[in-house]
Order: sequence, then C-alpha cells, then structure tokens
Amino acid sequence: MNVPGALRYYAKQTYHRIPLPKRAEKIIGITYSHVRSYARQVYREVFRNSTLGLTAYLDELPNVKHLNFQLLSDLSTQARLNVILPSLSMRHMSGGPNTVINLAYRMAAQGVPVRFIGMDAPMDGELEPTRAHMMNLTGIRESFDHVEFACGYDRRKPVYIGGNDVFMATGWWTAHAVARGMRLTKPKKFIYVIQDFEPGFYHWGTEYALAQETYDFDFVAVINSQQLADYLCENRIGRFRDSEFMRRCKVLQVAVDQKFFYCEKTAMNGRKKRLLFYARPTVAKRNLYELGISALYRANQEGLFDPDEWELIFMGEKLPSVDLGKGLIVRCVPWLEFGAYADLMRHSDIVLSLMFSPHPSYPPLEAAACGSIAITNHFATKTEANLREISENIVPVDMTIKSILEGLKTATQKVLNQEARIKHSQIKLSRSWDKSFEDVLPQSMEMWNECLKSV
Repeated sequence: MNVPGALRYYAKQTYHRIPLPKRAEKIIGITYSHVRSYARQVYREVFRNSTLGLTAYLDELPNVKHLNFQLLSDLSTQARLNVILPSLSMRHMSGGPNTVINLAYRMAAQGVPVRFIGMDAPMDGELEPTRAHMMNLTGIRESFDHVEFACGYDRRKPVYIGGNDVFMATGWWTAHAVARGMRLTKPKKFIYVIQDFEPGFYHWGTEYALAQETYDFDFVAVINSQQLADYLCENRIGRFRDSEFMRRCKVLQVAVDQKFFYCEKTAMNGRKKRLLFYARPTVAKRNLYELGISALYRANQEGLFDPDEWELIFMGEKLPSVDLGKGLIVRCVPWLEFGAYADLMRHSDIVLSLMFSPHPSYPPLEAAACGSIAITNHFATKTEANLREISENIVPVDMTIKSILEGLKTATQKVLNQEARIKHSQIKLSRSWDKSFEDVLPQSMEMWNECLKSV
C-alpha cells in the first residue's frame, strides 16, 4: 500500500472507531495533500543542484572557518607571534580578549614581535583607539613598531605568515585555525590561552567534540584561574591527563583591579537599591538566564523587591525590558565602556551573575570588591568553600531556581549591613593584574622559545 492509500485507509478506520465531525476523512485527506506538496517543495530546494537524489559534500564543520593563511618567504627572516583573536574591534573588548591582549602586549614589551589577527569580525577603521586601549590596559605607555594588526575576516584575502612564525590560540575554533596554519610553518607547537572549558558551551555533539579535540593538540598553555586548571587536571582532559604536562603550563591567577573595583560608602546611599542581573541569553547560555529570571519572578511574587525601593537592571547584552508584575520591570542598560561598567558596579547592591563553568568569572568577584552582594553558583572545582573564602560578600548557590531564590533572600538581608559589606570588600585575591601577569610572563617567554624550537 502506498502512502496516500495508507493514509486514506487509516482515516476510514479512525472515522469508524472514533466519533469525528462529518467529512473528517476528507479534512485529513486535504491536510495530507498540503503536507505532501510542501514536502515536495522542500525536497526540490534541498536537491535542486543534485542528480538522482545526491548532493555534493561541503567540507565545512560548525564554527570552524579556517583563515586563508599563505606563506610569504619575505616574512621568514624573523619569527613573529601571531595572536588569533575572534575580534579586534573595540566593541568586543571584554574580559577574555583583554586578558589575551594584556599578556601578548607584555610579551611585545620583552621584544617579541607580535601580530594580532582578528578572525570573526571586521577590524575598526581606525587602529589608534585599539593601540591606546592596549597601552591603558597594560600600563605600558609605549606604542611598539613590532606590534602589528591583521584582519582575517574576509577569507578571500590572504593572511601572510612567515615560515618561522609561532601562534597563540585564544579559543577552540582559533586553535583549529592555528593547527591548519602550522602546516605551513616550521614550529609545530603553539601557545594556548585557555579561559574556560569550552566544550561546555555546547550540547554533546560535533562542536563539543571539536572543542574537546583541541586539548590534545601540541601546545603549552596559560590557564585563566586555578579552578579551571584544577578542573582540566582532575577530569584528565586531553593532554592534562599527564601530570607532567601541567608543569610546563602556567596558571594566570585571577585579579580584580583595585583602581576600578573598590567600595564607596557614599555610593550606597541617596538612591534606590539596585540589583544587576548579568544576562546573556543569546551570547552565552552558560550564564543561565532562564534560571535567573525565573528566580527573580518568584522573588517578586513573594514581595522581595518593592518597586519603590528597588530597581532591577540587565547587563551583558541588549535585551527587551521584562515586566515581572506588581509594577517591577527589569530594564537593560546599553553596553558600557570599562570605566562606566565599574562605576555601575560600585553603585549597585546585589549582582546576580551565574556561570555554568569551573571558571569563577569576573562579575561576581568585581561586585564583591565593590561592596555589593554577589550571587553566583558553584560548580565542580569552583566550590562553595572556595567562593566564600574569596569574600563573605559572595553568596554561593546551586544551579536551581529554588536555591537562587534562597540566595536572593539572603542577599537582600546582607545588603542592609553596610559595615559588613565594606569589610568584606577586601577580597582575598590579587588586586592588581600587573602582579598576576608578572608571575606568568617569565614562563610565557619560555613557552615562546619552546615553540620556536619545536621544528
């Protein structure tokens, strides 16, 4: 029996056994005809350029779009460190890219020729703001001639490299681009700045597997935070299954810059109490937006936030305002440059910032240093005890709506004790990135030399 015949047969059987409106059989038949017509259109569209129901294989993998590297003999006289970043645009200069820039520019100050390459977005028309940003970030008031910039966004245009060049990867997809680029160069090892367990950005599928694969590449690593390093080692991820390998890598200890993130007692008064919610539902699912907003809704239903006393604000990405009911609306602030972001932190009372990751993430730490009460989740090597040890201004929670709601209740009580907030703003972390990078820089220079010799 063919498909139309089968459908008519079961339509009749259904009509006899289950009371249906008159002409139900005809309705089912009409519905089938529409579905069948649509399926044929889809089929023709999918296979419009194929023969006998076959389509050509496209050599593409999700989120992997290799750079158009080409070897140029003129560039082989001196080795350069090619730092591959997703973007060099100023609008993308957030915590992760800034960490990489901070390290690479300090290596440039040690004499390493550095070229920053943007991979996934066009570069800004003017590079002077980018250079100024790098100098402000590092405190190195010198613009180096041996620091260069290149844009690899347009894959039709080649990115020329020298045969002795070394690479620094900064995300899993950049590591795949580096692996392809090293087919052309003599050095066969690269520096990998690992700032999160990036397979966790995806469900268990191809992207997860591709990200995990990079941890078996031939590299030496700078790992952002002790918690992340512990996670990689304890879970025997890639090359970290070898305890000896970790000794050749270096942990960058997280710091919170005291010049920007500090407690102002005067900032706590003369305004409505303010809750910031670090929300990135489209940019970063790991920030658990849905759990956070659900907990806020339930907190509002229980009367936790009087609209006359509290204002609730989204930060992280551009979002529409959300009406939680009872006159309480969560509104979004536009993307802020770093100084304005720090000022907002100093003038807030609660910061809800979740992160399904072993990395502690910056907002909760910065909030605690500003005297705000930070609600964040624990996970794996990022333990409750570890978070509380950093500061009593941090309220660790489980990744459940119930636990986040309890955290909000705790935070609203802690907010009232200003003296305790001020006391616990003295967090147990380095208060200067200079110190953190000073610890990492000598071994980073050793990594540069190790890569140069990996021919």
